[in-house]
Amino acid sequence: MQKDQREKLVIDIRSEQDYIKETYPGAKHIFWEEFMEHIGEIPKELPVYLFCYTGQRSDEIAEDLSEQGYEIYSIEGRIPFLSAQETGRFL
Repeated sequence: MQKDQREKLVIDIRSEQDYIKETYPGAKHIFWEEFMEHIGEIPKELPVYLFCYTGQRSDEIAEDLSEQGYEIYSIEGRIPFLSAQETGRFL
């Protein structure tokens, strides 16, 4: 499988406290409860990757945005996030 080399947007939808404590380098923070208020900040021309602790909330948001024409992916849980942090590679 070839790695996607396109520019992408990574969004951490966990709480601000969790975001400050640890996040993927370069990730934008939008708390999940406020996500739809910031929809205008999300470009449709970039792939967007969402993550939270379990993947449940990011799945729900990704489904809604996919129906609106976004190329959006939900990262399942915290394990891939921590692995990406350790290796410096994300997706």
